[in-house]
Amino acid sequence: MPYRVLPGADHLAHEMAGGLIWRNGQDLAPQGVCVCSGARIHAASLRAHLYLTRFQIRPEEAALRQRFGAAFEAYAARVGRWL
Repeated sequence: MPYRVLPGADHLAHEMAGGLIWRNGQDLAPQGVCVCSGARIHAASLRAHLYLTRFQIRPEEAALRQRFGAAFEAYAARVGRWL
């Protein structure tokens, strides 16, 4: 005798397995991998952004302020940091 979760409700199991999740024949594992990969890529880009801001952009801005003074301040007020 086959195992039944809901005796007498085989149509519900078929609707859930065949209609709801697997309606388009899609496997959910690749979608989960994409979500996890996207999260890793986002975290890596955030770390790169923070690293570049701390160790590249701020030191460059300090050097430009020291060398050009008010001219650099006026330029920095007109444009954004990241193009």
